[in-house]
Amino acid sequence: MNNQADTQWVDLLHVAKEIRRSVQPVRPSAGFQSHLRSDLATALGAERRDLPLEVYAQRQVTPAVVLAGCLGLAAVSVALILLRGHSARQ
Repeated sequence: MNNQADTQWVDLLHVAKEIRRSVQPVRPSAGFQSHLRSDLATALGAERRDLPLEVYAQRQVTPAVVLAGCLGLAAVSVALILLRGHSARQ
């Protein structure tokens, strides 16, 4: 890399640090958290919305879900290998 590119990266990192320092963390309100929990519980197929999320997190994963996850990872891996091979030929 030349000096101009090095300087640009240093400037970019400096700007990123300044932005990170200037941003104030946001705490969601209790009402928003409650709605989020309710929506998440509904998405997880909860029968009752008033149960804590820990109850849903303790559900056991079925072998079909594990198999689907493994097949999905394998498909993504093959796709990445094919894309890398295709981009290397160009």
